Amino acid sequence: MLYSLNRWENRELISKLVSNSDLLVADRYTPSNLAYGLSRGLSLSWLQGLDRGLPIADLVIVLDMPIASSFKRKSKDRDVHESNKEFLMRVRRSYKSLSAKLGWKIVNATGTSGEVHSAIWKTILQRFNL
Repeated sequence: MLYSLNRWENRELISKLVSNSDLLVADRYTPSNLAYGLSRGLSLSWLQGLDRGLPIADLVIVLDMPIASSFKRKSKDRDVHESNKEFLMRVRRSYKSLSAKLGWKIVNATGTSGEVHSAIWKTILQRFNL
């Protein structure tokens, strides 16, 4: 709920950025609230209600990789949301389920940074017919 509250506190700024930008990238915006909340057993409709009225993303890209691979890439200094492997497996399942249900695009993030970068741009270009 605190992340949602923070978004509401910054709603005017977010709306201004959206209207003044051709492309706006937001890390851990409303979709992450849904995935993490579902993984904690909260209701999808309740979670969606928290952010109803905020700007809606035209495209959601989920960077997906197995949990073990993510720990190989980053083994130290993980934040509270990144440290519990069991919880992260539930989050990953939630992201995949929500992606299927809500039309989010999944990008395989196990490749090199260049490969992932290319896959993200390909997804953006396809979505916006660029």
